[in-house]
Amino acid sequence: MRPFRGPNRLTRRLGVRLRQSYCRVAKAAAMMAGRYAHAKQFGRHQRQLRILRSRLGRIIRDIRRKIEGQPALDEAFALPLDRATQIRLQQQRQRGWKLYSLHAPEVECIGNGKAAAPYEFGVKASIVTNNSRAPGACSCCTPGRCPTTLTTVTPCMTSHRDTHWLDRAGLCRQGYRGHDAQNARRVFISGQKRGVFGIIKRELRRRPRSSPSSGT
Repeated sequence: MRPFRGPNRLTRRLGVRLRQSYCRVAKAAAMMAGRYAHAKQFGRHQRQLRILRSRLGRIIRDIRRKIEGQPALDEAFALPLDRATQIRLQQQRQRGWKLYSLHAPEVECIGNGKAAAPYEFGVKASIVTNNSRAPGACSCCTPGRCPTTLTTVTPCMTSHRDTHWLDRAGLCRQGYRGHDAQNARRVFISGQKRGVFGIIKRELRRRPRSSPSSGT
């Protein structure tokens, strides 16, 4: 529905009169597409998606006809029309970058591996903190769209007070499996059995308590 609402709101704000907004048609088609997909009636589901794509194409062409030869309106509609065209043309299993959100184009599809929620949409960020009990333990968070790898996390942590973070031990969640750390023998993954004993075993049990709100 957002590819329809965004251009329609902008046309009303800038005084561009369209032949038809298709808001009610798009709302009904989007609702039925979700119902058909849930019922595994994929033929009917694809039919509703074709209705959405064709109506969105009509709006895009209508707006471009109405603003032709008006540089101010061309500049105002450039980004919304580009994003609406991207959403209209992209396919479910296509390779490369896909647009999932109009207001947050940096959002990505992240595989969860869960049966109830196999995918989630957002931006990954790495949260690093000390595993010590000291009240002044330092922590840092990598910026958005940063790959979750230890080569990107380690400089973030060593730039703080803990300059020898991976020289002692790195305790990581399972998302860091297949890591590329320089001192790989000192990196321990949650659930790991080989080489885990003594103080490392105790620290791995304590690892989730160091940052419970982050889910790491």
